[in-house]
Amino acid sequence: MNKYKDHAERFNEIASGYDEDKSEEYKKALINAIKEANPSKNDIVADIGTGTGALALELAKKAKKVKGRDISEGMLQEAREKSKKKGIKNVEFKRGSFLEPNIEKADIVVTNFAMHHLTDKDKKRAMKKISNINPQKIVIGDLMFFEDIDKEEPFYDAEVDNPARVSYLIKSLIDAGYVIIDLIKIHPEVGVIVAKRLG
Repeated sequence: MNKYKDHAERFNEIASGYDEDKSEEYKKALINAIKEANPSKNDIVADIGTGTGALALELAKKAKKVKGRDISEGMLQEAREKSKKKGIKNVEFKRGSFLEPNIEKADIVVTNFAMHHLTDKDKKRAMKKISNINPQKIVIGDLMFFEDIDKEEPFYDAEVDNPARVSYLIKSLIDAGYVIIDLIKIHPEVGVIVAKRLG
């Protein structure tokens, strides 16, 4: 868990400038995650790894309530300030993680560019934890490997990022009781997975 504490501290340091200079791939993943989540006015949405709240604040325009969770207090503070400035009241930002979501129930769980900070073993554990929140839909936009990576010029930062193969993420979702309903390839190392609860 110490590695995750290091991630939290790193994000605390960069929180105030985090929204600047986002990659085109990040933006496309965000747009697709918003579109695929598509909450109704009765849905409670959980955004795990919410960061500065970009995804949560967009989904709050349609959802009944959005619960943003992050391990970085600095990022959460930025998200709270953004929601206050935009006058969005049906969103809350609190401490929480993939392994300890701090959420009892949600109809939809979303995450964008956050899960890749977990080890593969913890990603699998996270899927089980997320399934305990009982969402009908899970949307994951993230760094993920569709094919072998270019070791000379990887898209991700190997020092802090730990993307998984798409097949591993899909298997982890299936093992947690979900079926894949959409897979969007944005880049050989970026995509969006949409899963729906079986039954």
